[in-house]
Amino acid sequence: MTVTHQSLDASPLAVPTARRAAARARTVAAAGVVFPAAVLLHEGAHYLAARLFGFHDVALHYAAATYDGDAFWNAIRAGNLAAARLLLDPAHAAIVSALGPLTTYAVLAVCVSLARSGRLTPHDATAGEPSAWWGALLGLGLATPLRSIAAAPRLVLMALGHTRPSGTDEGQVAAITGVPEALLQLLGLCTLLAGWYLLLRTGRRLGGRGYVARVVLGTILGAATYIGLVGPRLLP
Repeated sequence: MTVTHQSLDASPLAVPTARRAAARARTVAAAGVVFPAAVLLHEGAHYLAARLFGFHDVALHYAAATYDGDAFWNAIRAGNLAAARLLLDPAHAAIVSALGPLTTYAVLAVCVSLARSGRLTPHDATAGEPSAWWGALLGLGLATPLRSIAAAPRLVLMALGHTRPSGTDEGQVAAITGVPEALLQLLGLCTLLAGWYLLLRTGRRLGGRGYVARVVLGTILGAATYIGLVGPRLLP
């Protein structure tokens, strides 16, 4: 079921200026504060899988999950599967790499499903703005697939003949399984574009273009704050 709430920006003068400004600030804040969750859900999936499989020196950082696997991946890239097997189980390594993107797809699917269902409180009738829960939901949905933006230049490079698997999650899965990396990168990019289209369309129906702009602004501020300030201090 598609959200059909009338745009709340239709009669802004009906709401006191201070109350409207506070509600709009809450939208920006709600969209921004969930950015760390988008990153850590993805990286946490890598981290938990690596711990489950008994990998060594597993650590969770603010924008990455790492383990002692450099020698393994060097052997994989060199085509020396026998040497790689002595270090790690390739199937386990492929699962660890794949679980990050799979988690991203799952979180985005939940965000889109909730947004399209319209089950959250529609808006704060006294402030003329969708509730903060909507800002958080849309912000999480926008931030979750953000990493797939890097797929666009990667696909261009691959089209130009640079076919060596990259160090991305998709590149690692491709190196082990033989699935074309271009296919995995394209899947991520298409998922990002489809998810953003559905979420932004829902946001526009809820509160108009101004509301969408506030959600996007909150996501950008959340990314800058987490990546540039908070994240490195909490999880270096």
